[in-house]
Amino acid sequence: MMEPTKGLFHYGGIIDRVLRLRRSPVEEADGVVCISHGEEALLKERFPNKHIVYLPNGVDCDAFQVKQTSSPREEWGIPKERRLILCISRIDYQKNQKALLNLLAEDSDSHLLLIGPVTAPTYCEELKTQAREMKVAERLTIIPGLPPTDKRLRAILHEAQVFVLPSIHEPFGIVVLEAWSAGLPVISSNAGGLKDFVVHKRNGLLFPPDDMTALVENYKQLMDSSELRASLVAAALEDVKQYSWTALSQRLIGFYRELLSSH
Repeated sequence: MMEPTKGLFHYGGIIDRVLRLRRSPVEEADGVVCISHGEEALLKERFPNKHIVYLPNGVDCDAFQVKQTSSPREEWGIPKERRLILCISRIDYQKNQKALLNLLAEDSDSHLLLIGPVTAPTYCEELKTQAREMKVAERLTIIPGLPPTDKRLRAILHEAQVFVLPSIHEPFGIVVLEAWSAGLPVISSNAGGLKDFVVHKRNGLLFPPDDMTALVENYKQLMDSSELRASLVAAALEDVKQYSWTALSQRLIGFYRELLSSH
């Protein structure tokens, strides 16, 4: 995405220096909120005397726990008898949805549903072409984005058998919290912020985003073991409570109080 700007002169930097506007926001701040443990660790090492807190994204747990009365399967042409693999994310190279075609090749009774805006049209076409070449195209459905409040989005979370997020890069991964809230078992890559809260074999299954063997093995384990599915869902439903907006708001208020008391 940054390729077109490489090598260009940064005129804004001259203006910043002339007007003495260039300062480090972190150096100026009394407190810093981080959305990943990686950011938190780096900043605490660099600024050991600052108030720094890890405060991730949140989710409306109650809203996603409510089952919808209707199913969008028929509308989207997905047979009821097929196991449904769900991924909700942008259709983009960073999201690595091509990896999920391996699951369709492995499980002939499965159907892959991708929901998300197409931010890389070329990648989307490559994905469709690869599905045709692998002879799994008729078991792939792409819905190019739904509004966050669309009831079909929440309904399909309760219809699916597994939620898989194979991202190469993921700052956080709020869709995992939504899947957890709906009681859906999760398989995700160990990229970026995902490994901050998805714990392998506790509340989800993790795999390196470039390791298709590990992805397929995780999927097989999950589909073959009702006990594993139940234990992952139970732990996820418990863990997701700490990401409710109520819980996070209380933590943020506590952080503000800590800052105020230091002055």
